[in-house]
Amino acid sequence: MFEQKTIKRLRVKKRRWKRVLAAHGRNKPFYREHVKTASDITIDPLYTPADLADFSYEEELGFPGEYPFTRGITPSMYRGRPWRVRQSLGLGSASEQNKRFHELLANGVNILPVAFDLPTQLGYDSDHPMAYGEVGRVGVAIDSLADMETLFAGIPLDQAITILIVSAPAPVIMAMYFVLAEKQGVSWQKLYGIIQNDILKEYVASGNYIFPPKHSLRLVTDLIAFCTEHAPQWHPIAVSGYHIRESGANAVQELAFTLANAITYVAAAQEAGLQVDTFAAKIRFHLSSHAYFFEEVAKLRAARRLWAKIMKNRFGAMNPEAQKMRMHVETAGSTLTESFPDLNAIRVAYQALVAVLAGAQSLQTTPRDSMSPLPNVQAELVARYTQELLANEIGIMNSIDPLGGSYYVESLTNEIEKKATALIAKIEELGGTVSSIENGFIQQEIERSSFDCQKRIENKELLVIGRNTHLGEQQPPRYLPEMNPLFAEQQLTALKKLKKERDQKKVAAALLELRKAAQSPDNIMPAILNAVRAYATIGEICGILRKVYGEYHCPCSNITGEGERPKNTGQEVRVLIAKAGLDGHDRGAKVVANALREVGMTVFYTGLHQSPEDIVSFALEKKVHVVGVSTLCGAHMQVLPAIPLLLREKGAENVLVIAGGVIPEKDIPHLKSVGIANIFPPGTHTNEIVKYIRERV
Repeated sequence: MFEQKTIKRLRVKKRRWKRVLAAHGRNKPFYREHVKTASDITIDPLYTPADLADFSYEEELGFPGEYPFTRGITPSMYRGRPWRVRQSLGLGSASEQNKRFHELLANGVNILPVAFDLPTQLGYDSDHPMAYGEVGRVGVAIDSLADMETLFAGIPLDQAITILIVSAPAPVIMAMYFVLAEKQGVSWQKLYGIIQNDILKEYVASGNYIFPPKHSLRLVTDLIAFCTEHAPQWHPIAVSGYHIRESGANAVQELAFTLANAITYVAAAQEAGLQVDTFAAKIRFHLSSHAYFFEEVAKLRAARRLWAKIMKNRFGAMNPEAQKMRMHVETAGSTLTESFPDLNAIRVAYQALVAVLAGAQSLQTTPRDSMSPLPNVQAELVARYTQELLANEIGIMNSIDPLGGSYYVESLTNEIEKKATALIAKIEELGGTVSSIENGFIQQEIERSSFDCQKRIENKELLVIGRNTHLGEQQPPRYLPEMNPLFAEQQLTALKKLKKERDQKKVAAALLELRKAAQSPDNIMPAILNAVRAYATIGEICGILRKVYGEYHCPCSNITGEGERPKNTGQEVRVLIAKAGLDGHDRGAKVVANALREVGMTVFYTGLHQSPEDIVSFALEKKVHVVGVSTLCGAHMQVLPAIPLLLREKGAENVLVIAGGVIPEKDIPHLKSVGIANIFPPGTHTNEIVKYIRERV
């Protein structure tokens, strides 16, 4: 961009200026000579054209709508159409959700997102023992086609844009949607929407997996192939970096692990005979907008450019639509604090600004009280109106890629692309994404970054109001939305009635056909569709697949093993960290496990999806002194009391049982009365947990 003489002259002048800066800053109380981001990128105090000496405008930037799409995927971007506003919806019953859908449609909103409850996401019927206390907790309970009919009653599917947020049982949920369209007389060709169907991120982030990775990848590919042929307007996969980031990854890791997953999906689809220029145009991405403003803008711009290069150079995509990264961006719930919830709205606004400056196609703003599984209506409105304010009141849409050309932003974009490319290469050296999941590499990298972030907060290297500064000035009571106490009972009654009244012979025949299809190399979607038409339940369908494919259990040794105690610490303290119920979010549990290991305790981790019986059995086997249970999704009153009870029945009443997570203050007295010694809420300093255990063991 500049002549070499100019570059050399600027470098000399900058070195001189840096000496002046060092002398000037030496006596300044807040001066820091060395600054790094959480992704270990060194930030210079000043950027000049010399930092972009080898930068090519045409090759690295170009124009909006043109390769490599750094500046946006369409020529007009927001000058032509603003980003889509998307907010997640997930009420306990299909009928309640249906009412909300009709309210949205009446107000001119035709984007209908559906979050599913944990039993549905893990392929269990509502009457399964593992579903106890979880039915309808964090989303809609869908047991069969009958629930899907209720969910979309009175809504023509060809007039809505539906977002189905589900991965492990995605083929089953998609089949229900297709059969519902049949019953409405709507051609699959007219259906428009997105299904998440991103199973690889579940193994390293969200934890909502069922089958081993190899078999899960087959299901993903079958669904992509089926949609490509029969529902060409439908988007059969949305590759998510958001969940990876929320589990503790830094910006570079989010980008690298997301693209590594996407590479795996594209390669699998190509191997199945699909044409990359056709199916790749329907891939969507779901990325995070986190706290570090300029790093996040650069990450999203780098993501577009790197994906375009991968599709063109690696997979030979010639269709520009197959080279474009269409991104949905969501603001980071993990950055919000329980204290000062009003400040969370400001955090969300800044993060939303990041997404817009980076050119997102759609945006989801996190409600300020998102620490609870289902935020309240007022918080949802503020989150939604934040986007309308950005679009209408500050002129943000007037210029395309307004930060493009900034020496700082372009340098940061280049550095993130470089680091992400190197990390993707490392994954491929290890045999690819599936191998890197099975050997624990990706999980360990995320766990390390998460713990490093926690230490930076606890050491006050990173100041966060309400977490490590201005504490105690505003502490609202913890709460969870009250569920209709009759809902679970009503769901179970309806499920029992369905199983009694349907044609049992049709169900049995369809499930037998499904078993044969699962054992063959043929696309499994036709068999799942037939099972759905017979009103087989999600639990029955996934049950057949469990028998054929098996279930995946993350090896504990890949997460947290036994640590070495410092010398002369006295008695060994053995601690079991457990995840009770179906909740798959274990970032906090792993942070605590690492903190306890760091001070010399021997720590075991049960893995996910554990029943109280599983946890107690593990505790007795490992002869632990302490059981620490993490619960985040509202089922604490159902799953926690059983643990101390079972320990007492086994003669292990001396084992200390503690818990942490999103637990309302009103529930704590009861939990303590049944044997939970203490409850540690979100934001608790790990030193406090260490001290509590040491004083009692």
